[in-house]
Parts: sequence; C-alpha cells; structure tokens
Amino acid sequence: MTAAQSVTATFANVPVSSTYVLSVSKNGLGTGIVASNPAGINCGAGCSASFTSGATVALEAMPDAGSTFVGWGGACTGAGSCTVHMSQLQNVTATFALQSVTLTITNTATDLGQVSSSPAGINCGTTCSLSVPSGAVVTLNAKPSKFATFVGWSGACAGKGSCTVALTQAKGVTATFKRKNLK
Repeated sequence: MTAAQSVTATFANVPVSSTYVLSVSKNGLGTGIVASNPAGINCGAGCSASFTSGATVALEAMPDAGSTFVGWGGACTGAGSCTVHMSQLQNVTATFALQSVTLTITNTATDLGQVSSSPAGINCGTTCSLSVPSGAVVTLNAKPSKFATFVGWSGACAGKGSCTVALTQAKGVTATFKRKNLK
C-alpha cells in the first residue's frame, strides 16, 4: 500500500427459518402408524410436516395387528421414545416387523416316521416347533420308516397327504404313524 485506503463492509441479517420439516418413513415387513405430538405427523408408509423452529416433537409408533415395532433410525435411535428437536430439517425412520407365530408338531411314534417342512426348519421326532412371521404358509410332509405307515394328520390339518398350514396364530399338528403288520 502506498496510500491510505478505506474499506466498507456491509452485513445483512440472514433470516433463520421459522419452520423446519420433519420427515418420517417406514421400514420393514410389518405395518403401523407413526403419530406426533404436537399434531402434524399421522401416517403409515411415510409423510412429513413442518414444525416451528425450536419445537420439541414426540413421535409414537403404533404397530398394526400382526406387526411389532422394532425401532427408530435417523434423528432417533433405539426402540424407546422418540423426541426430535426442530433446529433443522429432520428425518426419522420407523421399523416394523411381522410378529412371529409358532407351529408345533407332535409325532406319535418317532421310531416309525419323521416330519419335515417347507420352508425348512422342521425335521423332528416327538415334538418340535417352528417360529415364522405371521401370515407364512408352511407345508409339512410325513415320511414313515420302512416298517411303518402314515395314518394321517390331526389338529390344524387332516388327511394323509401333505399338510399345508397358513399361520396367522399359533397352531398345532399331530402326525400319527403305525407299525406295519410283519409276517
């Protein structure tokens, strides 16, 4: 610099947003609703709402029948309560899973035959069980030993062929085998 210089700086206030958007999305195979307090969020698959800057928003996950709430992701974590402080754009994910139901199989004579399933999971003797998501369909097959015959199913199935069970609640099936008359 060879001479005196003057500089002027001008500053302007940048307005702070008076509202921020809270977006909620759903994850998992289960279903349910997420609602907020204060009101604004009330959705299943996903939605968003604007809240005043500085607001505290409590989210509640309510699983539908046959589903369970697993947990939060994004601005909230864990399976407990979800409280979001609106100081910026916020994203929250609610994960719902299908509830498990149990199919219990009783085999009247394990030395005379075995029961297996599709999907895999049952290949048992006297008593065994398989937990599957609510709504699953399980097919059971009975395989008698060479010294036995398969008499049939009772409980959630009847007859002598394959046993197919749609599971929306816990169910039980009995497989009955009998020894062949050998001479």
